[in-house]
This record gives sequence, C-alpha cells and structure tokens, in this order.
Amino acid sequence: MTRTLCRPASANTASVAGATVETGEQATPTRSSVTNRDVLGAALAFACARGSTPVVELLLAASADPDYRREHDDYAMTPLVGLVFENEMHPEHVAIANLLLAHGASRDHVARSHTALGYAEDYERTDMIEVLREAGAVRTEM
Repeated sequence: MTRTLCRPASANTASVAGATVETGEQATPTRSSVTNRDVLGAALAFACARGSTPVVELLLAASADPDYRREHDDYAMTPLVGLVFENEMHPEHVAIANLLLAHGASRDHVARSHTALGYAEDYERTDMIEVLREAGAVRTEM
C-alpha cells in the first residue's frame, strides 16, 4: 500500500499527513515536494506542537530535519525547543522529545535566549527536564 505523504493543497500550502502547512512557496505536485526541507520541517514542527506522535514518526522516517528552523526566524525555534516553549503541555510531548532526540535533535540549541532545558526549568516542566537531562542536555543562556 502506498501512502501519500505530501500533496499540494493550494498555491502556498501543502497537506502533509493530513495537516495543512504553510510553505511560503509554490507547492507543486512533484516528487521533489515530498523531500522539500521546508515542507517537511514545518510539518514536523506543527505535528510536534500538536502532540501527534504518529505523524512525527512518519515525518522523521521521511527524513524531516529534527533541528529544522525557518531561516530568518528571530526565535530560531527547533521542534524540540518548541515542545517546551508551547503554552500547553501535551501528554505526547515527552514521547515526541524522545523521538526527536533519537533522530539526532540538538540537545543544546539556543533559541532566542535558552536551550530546551533552560525553558523546561523556567517553566517547571519536570517530565521534560528529566528527558533532557538523561539525554545530556545542558542549560545555556544568552
């Protein structure tokens, strides 16, 4: 069975694994759009924030960059930092953090002023603190 991972939804969006993602560029119905770094990366960030573990697994299997961040983004959020920075903690965030780390996500990327561990400590997200420390993360502030 073949599963469609990415298909154009409109001129500037793509539907990835059932989620519509803003791409900022013309989506085309070619095979290259499946491997497009921005489409996969934006979809990964969206799926992580929404706590959709199956979609995160699918996107990582399709070579989505676990450290994706938009160029020229002042926050420089990666999906891992975004998990901690989200206003609401989703029950799947710990499992997703483990998936991202297993796929090579940077433990110590500084987004705006903190690493994921720094934000987790500031927001008292004890379950994320545990996951990040077990992965060897350090708190770095800028």
